Amino acid sequence: MTEKSKLDLMLDKQRAEFTVPISEKTKQEKGTSYSVFLITISYSLGGMNYFTGQSDPRGYRVVISPASITETAGGGRILSATILGKQWESGLRFFIEPTKRYNRKRLEELALQVYKIGEDIAEDYEKENYQDILGKVQDFANSHVQV
Repeated sequence: MTEKSKLDLMLDKQRAEFTVPISEKTKQEKGTSYSVFLITISYSLGGMNYFTGQSDPRGYRVVISPASITETAGGGRILSATILGKQWESGLRFFIEPTKRYNRKRLEELALQVYKIGEDIAEDYEKENYQDILGKVQDFANSHVQV
């Protein structure tokens, strides 16, 4: 069994994702039906982002979003999340590493490293400590830790 399968990461094309549960206390305080933080590590070709009006760099990024995931009878899943709204509801996005081309092995390595700090990120997110999350993700990105 590989480390990736132990961590139960979902790897699909050019992204990997995992979930961290949202505490019951936070759900009650925020009045939210979201049950997990969906943390996605993905590769992007970069280029013009028409939503922000800026140019995004080519490389790997992390997206953290509160979400609800419902499993279907057919083995699929339904993801519910907010794209626009308050910062707590709509999530955060961080660029972590530039690259000239997609490398599946590197995506897996980055996903494993982000997975290791996932619970800390979720805890800070619940407390709305967005600067702490930014610091952790930037420290991670600057370290370029190889598995």
